[in-house]
Amino acid sequence: MMRRIVFLMAMCGIMSLLSVTPGLAREYKLGHIYPATHTINVALEKFAKEIKERSGGNITFAIMHSGVLGGDNELATQVMSGTLDSEAGGGLSIFGNFKPALFVEELPFLFADAAMAHRALDGEFGQKVTKDYFDELRLTCLGFMENGFRNFTNNARPIVKPDDMKGLKFRSAPVPLRMKMFAALGSNAVVIAFPELFTALQQGTVDAQENPLGMIFTAKFHEVQKYLSISGHTYNSAPILFNKQLWNSMKEEDRKLITEVMRENIAYQRQLNLQTEKDLLKTLADSGMQVNEIDKEAFIKAVQPVWDDFTKENGRELLDLILKVK
Repeated sequence: MMRRIVFLMAMCGIMSLLSVTPGLAREYKLGHIYPATHTINVALEKFAKEIKERSGGNITFAIMHSGVLGGDNELATQVMSGTLDSEAGGGLSIFGNFKPALFVEELPFLFADAAMAHRALDGEFGQKVTKDYFDELRLTCLGFMENGFRNFTNNARPIVKPDDMKGLKFRSAPVPLRMKMFAALGSNAVVIAFPELFTALQQGTVDAQENPLGMIFTAKFHEVQKYLSISGHTYNSAPILFNKQLWNSMKEEDRKLITEVMRENIAYQRQLNLQTEKDLLKTLADSGMQVNEIDKEAFIKAVQPVWDDFTKENGRELLDLILKVK
């Protein structure tokens, strides 16, 4: 009997050690909302393959795509609470409900191009967000992939000037700054969950939506939308986030390797996204969508009140860190 007790105690000790010892081989789960063919998922699958190879199988990642673990808000909450290891977020604005200054990324026509966004995210702005915002939310940020620039689509008419937006029912995520943009442009914002958007467009519940070209194509919105107006009005990053407590529990050499391989694939995803968007513009036009450019200066003037409201409520610290890299 005594021998059995000693054996059980020894087994309990081993199990306890396995549960708390950092750096032991294990599989991490990384969730996101992007479809399997989206450049973010392609890059993350590549990352998972490379990290397994370079760690000798000691570090593996299961990439959970297409929102199978929930939408952006659910994923963010799961990672902050520690019930999910990591995620590729749907933009900084997802965390705006916790830190309103992070809605800054939603300011319309903030970034002149992707290169400007990369300079800001890889520079002082990204460092500030990582250290002073994500850290307080119990998150560790390894860098920023990109969803890219959002563009308008609709079924009524080409959108060239702000007046063309008036009266259109635009689907919006429940992001205050985005809804303020639609109001400033005379549109009616209707909050609809992304998985329900295709049906809403198909049935005419809303006339229009806005998303990056990659999402427009992979979600097949070109099948239910006639006009594509290249507005590039909002740029959304995709921060790569880990639960902070989990990250700190890992061996330093594991953290270093994960960071290194992830940053290589962030660069890969950005380049892939740039080329994919160029190809998709032709693909969407060939599919029958009518493509046009907008009068960007007129739009910038029309949305100035959105900027004024944001800086009044949240100050200019993050905004100025972005604008200095122009």
